[in-house]
Order: sequence, then C-alpha cells, then structure tokens
Amino acid sequence: MGGGAGDQTGFVIMLLPDWDERDRSAQAILGEVREVLNGVPDVQVFPFAPGFGGRSSEPVQFVLSGPDYPELHDWAEKLGEMGREAGMIDSPDYDYSQNTPELVVKVDRRRASELGISVRDVSDTLEVMLGGRAQTSYVDRGEEYDVYIRGDENAFSSKSDLSRIYMRSRSGQLVSLDAVTTVEETASAQRLSHTNKQKSITLSAHLGEDVTLGQALDYLDSAAAETLPADISVGYSGESKDFRDNQTSVLVVFGLALLVSYLVLAAQFESFINPLVVMLTVPMGMLGGFLGLWLTNQGINIYSQIGLIMLIGMVTKNGILIVEFANQLRDRGIAFEKAIIDASVRRLRPILMTAFTTLAGMIPLILSTGAGAESRIAVGTVIFTGMAFATFVTLLVIPAMYRLLSVHTHSPEYVAQELEKALAVETVHRTSHGEFDTHPHDETHK
Repeated sequence: MGGGAGDQTGFVIMLLPDWDERDRSAQAILGEVREVLNGVPDVQVFPFAPGFGGRSSEPVQFVLSGPDYPELHDWAEKLGEMGREAGMIDSPDYDYSQNTPELVVKVDRRRASELGISVRDVSDTLEVMLGGRAQTSYVDRGEEYDVYIRGDENAFSSKSDLSRIYMRSRSGQLVSLDAVTTVEETASAQRLSHTNKQKSITLSAHLGEDVTLGQALDYLDSAAAETLPADISVGYSGESKDFRDNQTSVLVVFGLALLVSYLVLAAQFESFINPLVVMLTVPMGMLGGFLGLWLTNQGINIYSQIGLIMLIGMVTKNGILIVEFANQLRDRGIAFEKAIIDASVRRLRPILMTAFTTLAGMIPLILSTGAGAESRIAVGTVIFTGMAFATFVTLLVIPAMYRLLSVHTHSPEYVAQELEKALAVETVHRTSHGEFDTHPHDETHK
C-alpha cells in the first residue's frame, strides 16, 4: 500500500496466487473486486490490472487539447459519462481537478510601504521560512556542499502560524508577517498538463466488460467528432497511443509482406499474372483467420496480427505447387486444360500433407494453458483456421482462377522454345542454300 499522486489518494497492490494454484482468471477476480467496492460511500475506487508491458495505468488514455482548462474539463467529463453509459469504459478519471488546497498570500502594498517593507522582502522571507534557500557552501574532503536556511516545518501547520514570522521594518522594528499580508485558502489544480504546446486534459478509464481497447477508442473518437467544438482536438497517450501506432505499423508491415511475396513470385514465374493467381489465396487465409477469432470469441491483438502476417507465406504454398506444376506441364507441350487438371490431381497429396502437418503443429498452441496462454492460443487459432479454410477453398479456386487469368498467357519456357525453333529453321535454311563454308582447307604439298 502506498500514497498516490494527490493528497487524498492511495493505492493498494493485490498479489494473486500462481496461475496453477487458482481456477479463475485475473479479469474474473477483478470483476468481483469491482462489484464489492462499487458501493463504498464517499470514496472512488478504481480496481484495475496492469496493462501491456507491466503498466499500471488505465488502458484508455484519451487526450483533449484546447485553449481553456475549465472548458476542457467539462467536455472531458461529458465524454467520460457518455462512454460509461454506453458500457465502453469504466471508472473514468481526469488529470485535472481543482481540489488541491492552496494558500494564497496577498500583500497589502500600502501598509507595507508605510512600514518600509517591500514585496520582495515578503517573498524572500516566505521562501526562507517555508521552502528554504541555499545561502552558502562549505568544502569537506574535496567535496563542496550547499548550506540551506529553512524554518522549522513543524512550526507551521496552519495559516495562523504565519503570524509567528517577523520581518524588520525601515526603522528596525520587528513586524509580523500578518501585519502586511492576508491569507486566503483556495482550491487549485495539482498540475496543468500540456500536449504539443497546448493545454490538455487526459480522460483515463478502464475498459468495460467484454470491450476491446479498439472499440472503446473508436467510440470516443466518434463521440468527440459529434460533440466537441472545432477548437478542441483529440489525441492519445500511454497504452492507447501505442495501440493506435501499432495499428498503423501492422498495416505497413502487412502491405510490405504482400508486396515482397508478389515480387518474389513474379521473379520465380517470370510473369506478373501467375503470381496474381497465387496471391488470391491470401484473402482466403485472412478470412479463415478472422473466422477462427470470431468463433472462439477472441479479439484482434498483437499476437493475432502476427499470425495473420505468417499466414501470407503459409497459404500461398498451395497455389505455388499447382501453378508451378501446371507451367511445367505446359512446357512439355501438354494442352492448357489438361495441364490444369493434371497439376491439381498430382499436387493434391503434397498439399494435404503439408496442410495437415501445419494444422497438427498448431494444436498444442490452441490447447496451451498457464501464464501467457492467451498469446499462444491467439497465434494458433489464426493459423489453424486460416490454413484449414485456405487449403479447402484453394483446391477449387486456384485451378479456376488459373483457367480464367492465365488462359491467354504462354508457358515460362515458351520464349526459349520459340527461339530454338527459329534457330533450327534458320540453320536448315542456310544449309540448303549452301551459305555455310564447305571448302576444304588447302593441303600442303611437298
């Protein structure tokens, strides 16, 4: 247990038993704790589990930036209440709250001037008595140390204690501080945050039940677009910012993976059409992966995204086996239609063997238990369902698409074969017309 960032806050860390020693997940236990502490009067309790990478902050970090703190706070509270009522977020909190007690010392300039006390004298006296000031230094064993002057902090516990602080007037008489000042107790914000050189307030919250971080952020984005005025902008921080940045990064990586795969296949087949036929297996694998996540009630996370990227290389092998062998048969002079049928039949066994091997390798990941099992289950589910669906569908789709797209193309060895035929015809033609040098070499006579 420890103190929090404010004067009236605190936190308690609860350590759960080892994974193998309990039959409930951390999220289930967290839900029970939230229900028990929900009705505590006069206290706001925010139970939460550490986020990704061990963070202890709330996953939802929605930043509002604008010209005025009170206005930003009002809009942040409205968005938080809308998200809470919609069930997207839970326990919304804000990093701006004017509830920190503060003492404001106002100097009676006229009275101070009559006594010969300047505002600077008052400021310096408060600094020394309450905060401390480095007045001199001394050297000990070659190290220099500052000497601070400061009043006894135990002697100042309320604003009335300021009357115990004295200053000298112009005539040399001692004058108490309260003779030239008045003290007002007010409430102010503990901190004033800025984002991109603008005033900002962060809406922090936990996710609602069965709600993903992407769904919560999408809801807040749409609600902000509909309600916020034009002079207030939105952004993210913490885990929410990492989530949005990773979404963009994954799309770039996914696009690069598709591009590299296509270029490699284009170099292998020496064609831009045949690789396109093979790449049609990728959407089928993606559809199978998403279908598996939906059937198992899992969401899109970094692990399932890794599985989807792995599928790009794994599902294209079925199309490569069929298209490559069909091209080889066409090089041998077999008719186009028969080459498709023979390639599909003769490559059925290796396709099924490699598919079943991959599926069998994913079963231990899907059935894994213990700490970190969620990550292994996500990768295994995506690859298992994506590979199974792509294998079943591509056995029918790849031959059909090859027949549709490659019907007007030639086999990879077509150009070489035509060159050889042309060279053979030219050789025969020149031989028949005696264009080759057939004169015998001169013999040397003695």
